[in-house]
Amino acid sequence: MHIQRLQIRNVRSLREFEMRFKPNECAGWHVILGDNGSGKSSVVRALAVVLMGAINAHASRQDWASWLRAGEDAASIDISVAHHDGDTWTGKGNTARRPFPAHAEIARDADNGNGGTSATLDYSKGGHAARTLWGGGFGWFSASFGPYRRFSGGDQQMNALYYSHPRLAPHLSALGEQVATGEALAWLRELHVKALEGDQRAKRTQDSVVHFVNSSQLLPHNAEVAEVSSAQVTMVDGDGVHVSIEEMSDGYRSILSLTLELLRLMANLCRGGLRVQRDGKVMLPGVVVIDEVDSHLHPAWQKRIGEWFVDRFPKTQFIVTTHSPIICRAAARGSIWALPSPGSGGAIHRVSGTDYDRLVDGSILDAYSTELFGHDVLRSARSKEKLAELARLNRKRLRTALTKEENSQLAQLRATLGSNPNHTASG
Repeated sequence: MHIQRLQIRNVRSLREFEMRFKPNECAGWHVILGDNGSGKSSVVRALAVVLMGAINAHASRQDWASWLRAGEDAASIDISVAHHDGDTWTGKGNTARRPFPAHAEIARDADNGNGGTSATLDYSKGGHAARTLWGGGFGWFSASFGPYRRFSGGDQQMNALYYSHPRLAPHLSALGEQVATGEALAWLRELHVKALEGDQRAKRTQDSVVHFVNSSQLLPHNAEVAEVSSAQVTMVDGDGVHVSIEEMSDGYRSILSLTLELLRLMANLCRGGLRVQRDGKVMLPGVVVIDEVDSHLHPAWQKRIGEWFVDRFPKTQFIVTTHSPIICRAAARGSIWALPSPGSGGAIHRVSGTDYDRLVDGSILDAYSTELFGHDVLRSARSKEKLAELARLNRKRLRTALTKEENSQLAQLRATLGSNPNHTASG
């Protein structure tokens, strides 16, 4: 399945939010930019809630009143869903060929008598969604990941929901930082044990996962999975040192926990299990939402992570949030959206024209010159002082000879400020 439209009203900081995708552009890399506090995480959480359905949402232990925008008594989340072969309908009734809606709304309850209020989450107007993405059948794949992606350290009660509500599991980490994604490691260890017991399907799955990670150039510096045992998953880093996957750096753990959990979910929730083609691609339509995808990643890794996901999961619709212009480069196969700054009164808009071209094809300085990342961000106050001094010396040099000390200072400033010292945030 893919999402062709997302509309959010009065969820947390979001008053009105809408994204639309043409049918032929759904699969790909769709980036949401915005300042701190502009609502990026609220978009991720709202999508998670409408995708998971009533049973799972009510098990997630959310305070729905806190989801309402200040001063509002009701909020809504709407999506339009397009389905694909492999997305199975449950129960009796007609099926739809065209995209169909899924709807969730939050309404504030009457005063509870203690001076506070509560709110109720309702999915009763879901229509076809009850027999499709909320119905528990095969396919209808979706997953949402929060910014705190790690293998351990989660709340045990929240982690238990991985087993009691398997359709909630794909979205748990998006709902709060108290959730870890360590189930992927337990899954790999379990596959290893089953393979030792002669389970050929488990062996094929384990081998596919390890080969997928090691042969796909996911990890920098030639790091790879060295061994899966019943006790742990062992990596070998760029220096040839063997180390537990849980002791890798934050960047490695962030991407590995995301990728391995994504593969685990696809294996468990889709008919026929995980299918990695000979060319290393997973051809599964679905929706994957990632908050702060650039978290803990070196710029060189940021540069290729989006293209890696799009190349390896070419039928998947990725919707990601970021503060980094580098992440936008993969949106050559997708789109870029900008949230308004808090208090500006603006609306979300799709980035197009020259701004889009600079983000996708331009340099980092070109990207920052779009003002989508704020005003006057290219130089520090100290740098501006040096720039002013450079300008003064250049002007003086046109009128008269500089002293030896001034020539030395001029050369140092030119070396420090680069070949284009006049490049500022405004272009």
